[in-house]
Amino acid sequence: MIKNIESIISILPTGVVVVDADKKIKYMNPYARDALIGSAAFDENIVDFHQADYEKEKIEEYFSTLKTRRNVELPIVKIFDFKDKQSLFIVKLTKVFDSKGEFGGIIAIFYDMSQLTLSKVYDDKQKPHTVINKLPVILNNKMVFLDTDEIMYIKSLGSSSIVYDIEGVKYFSNIKISELEENLQNKGFFRSHKSYLANLSFLREMISEEGECKILLKARKTFYIPLSRRNKAKLKDIMSVR
Repeated sequence: MIKNIESIISILPTGVVVVDADKKIKYMNPYARDALIGSAAFDENIVDFHQADYEKEKIEEYFSTLKTRRNVELPIVKIFDFKDKQSLFIVKLTKVFDSKGEFGGIIAIFYDMSQLTLSKVYDDKQKPHTVINKLPVILNNKMVFLDTDEIMYIKSLGSSSIVYDIEGVKYFSNIKISELEENLQNKGFFRSHKSYLANLSFLREMISEEGECKILLKARKTFYIPLSRRNKAKLKDIMSVR
């Protein structure tokens, strides 16, 4: 029966990775090996696949959560850089138990959503840059693929983000705002403040009052978000304001 299960998993069009309680990789199906590293990485620590410190901290946090809760309820959206290209994966984590009923690790199942969500654009020097066309976000425990031209602004929430659409609906994204900034700048998004990323398509006013700066974004609803003094000059330059 186990061999039958393994044969089924081996041909699934999704990635399957099994990690033990010590965060060591114990199994990767062919799809996962090809999508991630091209070869098996048995007994390597899953944390080492993540370069940024905050990503490593996230993995540690997920493991701590899984030891105390049934599962991570919501899928995880991650942008990976592999093989000189960027990919966007949706990952679902499920914990497993050993023969004694103790926490034994996780099974991670991931779907490559890059074709749906990402595309390449080229700058003036014909250098390719990956941009997000549809942003996977969470609303009422459901995954929603939000068109970027429907996004009004994004607010930082530590290593995650809150996304506001043109109706004022609030969504959750577990992608850090700095990553979103990098992948949305060619879509007309501007980092107005360290905690805010604004869609300049909806920019209506730049306001300075009582020593504070802010911008007004307007679609079906109106929003005021902070504008730092340093980024005010950048915005003026972008908008050709003197």
